[in-house]
Amino acid sequence: MRLPATLRRKNANIHDRALLFLVVGAGGTWAAHETDRIIPEFLSALMMVGSLCVLLSLLWPFSIHVDDAGLTVRARGATTRLPWASIVRITVPRDSKGGFTAPTLMLLLAPGVRIKRRVGERKGDERLHRLLGLDDFTIPPEQVIATLKVYSPEGIVDADDYLSYRATKRLVSQLLREAEEDREDGH
Repeated sequence: MRLPATLRRKNANIHDRALLFLVVGAGGTWAAHETDRIIPEFLSALMMVGSLCVLLSLLWPFSIHVDDAGLTVRARGATTRLPWASIVRITVPRDSKGGFTAPTLMLLLAPGVRIKRRVGERKGDERLHRLLGLDDFTIPPEQVIATLKVYSPEGIVDADDYLSYRATKRLVSQLLREAEEDREDGH
């Protein structure tokens, strides 16, 4: 029997961005108030409220517990247990332009299955849930996918296109770096 794994959300980046927007919003509110401008003051206050909401959302952990029996998704203060039989597919789809600019882990669930406190898009009788961007986990995207593949039944995890894209991107980056080093060495 394998030990279960837990995939967690990386909170540091979200926290830093929310604090930045909070500070910018507070500065904008103060500056707009000093110049008696209503619209900039309203927009800055709205920015502050939005960033406070994001900071509050960090109080609720997001994690996916993976084991031989299925997934347990903890999100927005609710926990949902999903046996492997209730999951039709786990995928990382391409964006509207055919690329992977913001790769997102998505679950296609069997009819009647839902994740608590999350809205899923209907696909016939099934529901498609966007979980989290692959770059927002505490481990690299390849490890997230590998962890899901290790525990899931054969064929549920469909992320080979994304893994090929990442491998190609790394290879091209390495070739460009080597070419730059050769130019610097005078070859």
